[in-house]
Amino acid sequence: MFKLKRKIMSKLYTDIFDLATAKVYAVGRRSVWRDYFDLYFILKNNYIGLDESLLMTETRYGSVFSQKLFMEQLAYFGDIKDFSIEYGLGQKKIDLDEVKSYLLKVVKNYSQSHV
Repeated sequence: MFKLKRKIMSKLYTDIFDLATAKVYAVGRRSVWRDYFDLYFILKNNYIGLDESLLMTETRYGSVFSQKLFMEQLAYFGDIKDFSIEYGLGQKKIDLDEVKSYLLKVVKNYSQSHV
């Protein structure tokens, strides 16, 4: 039982890394609200930190990924056209302004700590 649980948790951790990496890359290239929302969820719940996500994305995508562009996009919501999110049954709906506010705080904190 313990080995199975460890294997499942290891797979989950890998999947979260993959998801975070894909979302970080996507936010820098397109303006789709679900990418911002997914990053909010990952970062807010401390599944993976921003530093770790950026490092993994740079490792995976190399020079195609621009950390500067990503940070600018993460703090800009003006070109997002559709803010709808499909929630699963029983999931708590999260306020749009809460997501925006949190992501702006993440960018500000990161910028201040990486001067």
